[in-house]
Formats: sequence, structure tokens, C-alpha cells
Amino acid sequence: MSSLIRNGSLGALLLLAGQAVAQGDSAALLTSLEQQQLASYRLQTLFHLHSIQEGAENVGGQLKAESASFLTQLEQLDEQASGLGLETEIKAVQDEGRKFAGIVATDELLEQGYVDLHTVNDLSASQHALREGYQRLEEQLASKGVKGNPLQDQAILMQRIAAEYVRESASLDGGSAIYDNAQDLEKPVDQLAQEFRQQLASLDQQYAGQAQVSQKLKKVGITFAYIEKSLQNYKERSVPYVVSRYSDKIVVSLTASN
Repeated sequence: MSSLIRNGSLGALLLLAGQAVAQGDSAALLTSLEQQQLASYRLQTLFHLHSIQEGAENVGGQLKAESASFLTQLEQLDEQASGLGLETEIKAVQDEGRKFAGIVATDELLEQGYVDLHTVNDLSASQHALREGYQRLEEQLASKGVKGNPLQDQAILMQRIAAEYVRESASLDGGSAIYDNAQDLEKPVDQLAQEFRQQLASLDQQYAGQAQVSQKLKKVGITFAYIEKSLQNYKERSVPYVVSRYSDKIVVSLTASN
């Protein structure tokens, strides 16, 4: 009888250990997905900055390096998600991610001196599909009890705002705004900026008892204030370099280890 009890206890311990490993694997996968979302919006930002700067070599170099890093992370998803039952969702994200990176790597700017409007729209459509794919994966992980990092989510939102702002600037700069169909795939910049401010206030309350994080959020709020008016009035006066520079600072602050 005691042997049966011991065996039953051992079986329960092994089951709990297996669940803990699965939980750990799911958490690691979620971290990777958050990093990839941030990277995808960063690539979109650089793509449009490259267009605005008419193929500047320094931006082009950043674009290539960060695109290669994004693809490397993308190809690692199979291994990271192994055994979690997410094969279909992972494949969808990888397929769309490769398509997205392929558009980012276009040589149109060098070959013809400008980026075709269809390419710009294709990039936004691919980013939209990629975002939906990441969200589906995150929902699956949330159902397993794995929750994301609110600070990382705020960083992703900031980079998303920068990407959309710079896309709008490139569209206006190229005189193609009236033919821009991609704007229907994303919320307006001023609305995203309002969400950022509201979520920042929520985070201030959530982390009120954690001095280091609270100080970080205060710094983010001060930095965001420098570009908030430009984001609210994004159709009136375009300052893509300023928005990009300050958004980079905010993302670094939010993703830095405490």
C-alpha cells in the first residue's frame, strides 16, 4: 500500500514538473514573440525613414542588419514552440514574417529612386497580418496562463506609433497620401498616442509600489511629452526624425532591465 502511495506521489510530482516545464517554455516563447513584434515595427519605421532620406546608407545598413536579426528570431520559433501544440499558428506567423521581410528588402529605392505606392501598401498589409498572427499566438498562450510583460507591451505600442507616424510622413513627402490605402489597416496616429498616454497612466498606478519601475515610467512620460503634440497633430507638420529619435529613447527605457 505504501508503495502505491509513493508511486502515486511520484507520478503527481512528475506531472507537476512537466507542467512547470511547459509553462516555462510558453513564457520563453511569449518573450520571443514580444521581441519580434517590436522588431517588426522597428523595421517598418526604418523602411520609411530610408525612403524619406532617399536611400541614406546608414539607415540602409541598419535596415539590413535588423532584418537579418528578425529573420533569425523568426526561424527559431519552431524550436521554441515545440510540444506546445501551436504548429499551425507558428507556421502562419513564419510565412507572413518571411513575406514582410521580403518587402522590407526591396531594392526599388536604389533601382528607380522611389518606393512604389503598391509596395508601401503591401508592407502595411503584411504588418497588419503579422500583428494578427502574433495576437492569435498570445491568446493561445494566455489561455495556458502565460501573461505578457506590460512594459514590453507599452514599448511595442511606442514603436508601432513611430512606424505609423513615419509611414504617414513618407506618404505626405512623396505626394501619394491621397492614394494611400494602408491607412485603413491601422488606427490614426493621434488615437494611438492617446492610448499610449492612457496606458502609461495605468502602468503608473500598477507599479506605484516599485520605485525603480515607477522612476522609469516617469522618465518615459517626460520623454513622450516632447513628441506628444506632434503625434496629435501628425497631419499638420511632419517631424519624422524627431519622433523616431524620441521613440527610440522610450523603447530603450521600457525594455531595459531593472
